Amino acid sequence: MPAPPSAAVAPAAAYAPPTPKPEPKPEPKQVHIRADVGTNGYVIAVKNLDLFDWTDVKIRLNFMHSGFFSIGYQMRKPVISAGASLTFELSEFYNSSGDRFDPLAKKPLDVLIECETPQGHGVMSAEWGH
Repeated sequence: MPAPPSAAVAPAAAYAPPTPKPEPKPEPKQVHIRADVGTNGYVIAVKNLDLFDWTDVKIRLNFMHSGFFSIGYQMRKPVISAGASLTFELSEFYNSSGDRFDPLAKKPLDVLIECETPQGHGVMSAEWGH
């Protein structure tokens, strides 16, 4: 009976090195931004009270978040500079279907501002009478 074939082992150089696992990214630090926000029912005024610019700014009205679904209206601005005061027509805000906020049919109940700051992800929220 012939001898069983010997299992030839390839040299280590013939094997691909393991792919390193990427390091998990740390959760971005969330910071409270300072803002003065007001509305007269037709426009919203936002003043950046911080000493730094806000970038990638999202302003959301009547915003509720439930799981993967978001309800409400939003608008985006690339930058709101430190100390800047800006006014936006409420009809500039849109929902996920592309419908505009109608200040004649709805009233703004709350606002959520999110942005990027030198210290991390900035957040501020406020409510008006419900």
